[in-house]
Amino acid sequence: MKKLMVFVIIPCLLCLLVSCRPLAEEITPTKLPTVVQFTPTSTPNLTSEFTQVIVFQPKGIPTQERTGSCWSTSNVINRVDAWRCITDNSIYDPCFSIPGNSQAVVCNTSPLSDETGFKLNLTDSLPVPGPVPAIKSAWAFELADGTNCSFVGGATAAFEGKRVDYSCSDGWYILGDLQEGQVWTARKVRLSSDFSSIEESVQVIIKIVWL
Repeated sequence: MKKLMVFVIIPCLLCLLVSCRPLAEEITPTKLPTVVQFTPTSTPNLTSEFTQVIVFQPKGIPTQERTGSCWSTSNVINRVDAWRCITDNSIYDPCFSIPGNSQAVVCNTSPLSDETGFKLNLTDSLPVPGPVPAIKSAWAFELADGTNCSFVGGATAAFEGKRVDYSCSDGWYILGDLQEGQVWTARKVRLSSDFSSIEESVQVIIKIVWL
């Protein structure tokens, strides 16, 4: 009788073990997604080529004219002949001095556009420019892949203590200052849709820069 009881108990224990096994697998936590550590890619190998640096000048005197005033030097580029002006309740920065004419400036023109802009006839004298910082300030530039980027004025996002300074024609942005040298480079980033984080970062070469 005792042997029979032992024989019965052992299969029951095996059944319990077998039946418990799937339950243990069900409560096993699912595998968490791998956290990818974000690091910018390295600077690409530079060749013997160099970045072309151009001091932008308006394409002549526009025929279109408006009336307005300028109250300070440009917030976009560090130049004594570049101004921050207003007309028709719209701000234009930079506007450029016209050689030999202190009563007007040229506004709404850009190295990335064929537009000649307009001549702004001034209602007040131009302000006295302050000292120009020694640091070069790029207004716009073209990357080695043909993408164009231009300075973002006003409020913008910041990451890692650096301002998002430029927006590019492919929807990416330039974070922080450009790195000057024989070949200028920059850190180009792709931001999340809500501009709250950096999703991708690459180091890019600048082909042409306009100051």
